[in-house]
Amino acid sequence: MKHRIIFPILLLLLVAVYIPFIAQENYATKELIDTSDIQFTSTRSSPDYFGLERTLTEHTDGVWSVAWSADGSKLASGSDDKTIKIWSTSSWECIQTLTGHSDWLLEVAFSPVGSNLASGSRDDTVKIWDTSSWNCIKTFIASSDLVLCVAWSPDGSKLVSGARGDDIMIWDTDDWTCIQELTEGFQDASISWAPDGSMFASGYHSSMGNGLVRIWSGDSDADGIVDSIDDFPIDPAASVDSDNDGYPDSWNVGMDQSDSTTELHRDAFPNDPAASVDTDSDGYPDEWNEGMSQSDSTTGLKLDKFPEDANEWNDEDNDGVGDNSDAFPTDPAASVDTDGDGYPDSWNEDKSQYNSTTGLHLDNFPTDPAASIDTDIDGYPDEWNTGKSQADSTTGLHLDKFPNDATTGKDIDVSQPDPSENNTDVEKDSNSPSPFNMVYIILGIILIIIILIFYRHYHRKTTHQNKMTRKLITKKEKSRHELQQVMKQNAETPKTRSKQIKEKKDKEIETSILDYIESHEGTVSISKCSEELGLSKEEIKFTLKKLESEGKLGR
Repeated sequence: MKHRIIFPILLLLLVAVYIPFIAQENYATKELIDTSDIQFTSTRSSPDYFGLERTLTEHTDGVWSVAWSADGSKLASGSDDKTIKIWSTSSWECIQTLTGHSDWLLEVAFSPVGSNLASGSRDDTVKIWDTSSWNCIKTFIASSDLVLCVAWSPDGSKLVSGARGDDIMIWDTDDWTCIQELTEGFQDASISWAPDGSMFASGYHSSMGNGLVRIWSGDSDADGIVDSIDDFPIDPAASVDSDNDGYPDSWNVGMDQSDSTTELHRDAFPNDPAASVDTDSDGYPDEWNEGMSQSDSTTGLKLDKFPEDANEWNDEDNDGVGDNSDAFPTDPAASVDTDGDGYPDSWNEDKSQYNSTTGLHLDNFPTDPAASIDTDIDGYPDEWNTGKSQADSTTGLHLDKFPNDATTGKDIDVSQPDPSENNTDVEKDSNSPSPFNMVYIILGIILIIIILIFYRHYHRKTTHQNKMTRKLITKKEKSRHELQQVMKQNAETPKTRSKQIKEKKDKEIETSILDYIESHEGTVSISKCSEELGLSKEEIKFTLKKLESEGKLGR
């Protein structure tokens, strides 16, 4: 027990002793950081102070400019004595005197690459000297007045000269031709290139006494837009790319795609970095830009599934038919509905009713909006589509009263309809016996009656066996008779069912007309009633007469 108490106590003591030590270390570190700005040792290899080492006295007049060679082995100086002196930096001896200018030397500059020296003079010329032979290899007029400054681009490909005659001239060092001349109305006293060579600065002096510094940026494609703000600095056809996707918002004035030197195409979505191509100009991209997807779209774009059809872009059910042309855009099984009744004319290729996702069934009457179902495929609809009737049929359809029997067509006794029905077309009951069959049945019944009378009158005193035989025969004949009665009853069933349906329909019509009369306070307009109830005028007139004859309608 004592050991259990002693161990925590020792641990607490160790922490208590170590905390001040940690605090002291942190404090010492803080002190070091706080004073580090004044307590440091310089690591520079060059001296902190400079003193005069040597004076070079070969020039006979004032010196305007000095310049080091790129490797530091030579120093050039330009003087009012019209000469350029080349000095060796190892011995500080003049190793070459260059003559050729007819007036003061105002600027000298070594090329950062290669072996050339440029000089600008008050004689309005710029000379190029070969530093291996010290011969003048090129002289050109750089201004209408004295040349104040010259400067090489960092890669040595261009030389810029500035003059008091308001001119800045840019020279191509490959063939020493002037590729551009800038005139700004000021004396160009100094020029300096940016380290990356993309631009240069010029210092100006004017007769008005004001000084300016101007920044000049390159225009590599000569489209009038400097490279620093040109999104396509090497293509003259374009310069603006708002979404930075590498495709121009528009073509420069007077340019089009044929002027593009880098095979650019115009950005159809200039404010969205995810896409740029829209062949049919319907506002939906043909594809995503390289490395992009729909998640990168900043304007909610979706891919065009029909990039060459301006009227289509989406195909929700992926059946190959655009939603605008697809009568069933959410069901992959079908797409065509000629009569617009909501039922497909046919199934899409390799599809059937089993593939329908919205419970479609095939339209058996694809050119008639009134009907779509024909169970027995006999050319007569089982029923009318919702809200439709025979009056809406565009192909003269009438209902099939035997929708499960494909052997029946129009009723052959259409001129003599059932007296209980008010139809102009009554379909034939396929189970009704023909006249020949009726004669056959009647003769059979008469024959049975004669046989029964014969057995009754002439065989009363027959043996028990004969009686049993007669009873058996009678029983069979009775069964046969009952079977014929059942067959006859079954034959009459469709007529009965048809009559019931007709009675039910007449009852519904009567109820509708009575409700209509009540709602119109006893007045009846056959035309309005027909229009509001969707009934023919003949049906209304027939029903009114019937109601009147039954005393259900006041005169």
